[in-house]
Amino acid sequence: MTQRLAQKEETLARLESQLEDALSLQTKTTKTKTVENSLLLRLQNDLAARSDVISDAVNAVREARTSLYADRWGTFEINPLPTGPEFKVEIESGNSGGIASMEIFCFDYALYKVVTTRLGGLGFLIHDSHLFDPVDSRQKATALELGASLTAEVGGQYIAMLNSDEYEKLEFSAGFDAPSRVLPVVLEDTLGGGLFGFRFG
Repeated sequence: MTQRLAQKEETLARLESQLEDALSLQTKTTKTKTVENSLLLRLQNDLAARSDVISDAVNAVREARTSLYADRWGTFEINPLPTGPEFKVEIESGNSGGIASMEIFCFDYALYKVVTTRLGGLGFLIHDSHLFDPVDSRQKATALELGASLTAEVGGQYIAMLNSDEYEKLEFSAGFDAPSRVLPVVLEDTLGGGLFGFRFG
């Protein structure tokens, strides 16, 4: 009887410990949910209070998108989530690599315009050649012109890095003096070539 009582007491102690752990976990989960809901509410209120800034960003994305793809619909949304704001730019048929790259361009365009107009910004917007790799030549040229016109409007400098063979295929609008904007930087795959005085490989 004593042995069975000891076993029952051991089982009871284990169950009580499991119950305590479960209640502690439930309390932590409830607190976490409360904090998440509080943060989400604050984010929703913050986005509502900044509706004018969001409107400026939406209009800036539309400017870039319609210049790049006049025949495609698109949206720009800022959605409040428990993990923070979700920024979503979408252009029709955005599954293609080229359009997906231009969605990034449109977001960068809007971000630079809004931040520079309101806060002064960094003074430059820069894009690497990887952004333009899957993009059609017409959109590449248009994007470069948009970057130039944007910085001419709000200030700063637009920098885009392209391979010379890709640049030579681009057809710019009449009146856009592209050659005057190209820096004479040449990287050569020769023994004497390199980058900033360093040789790689």
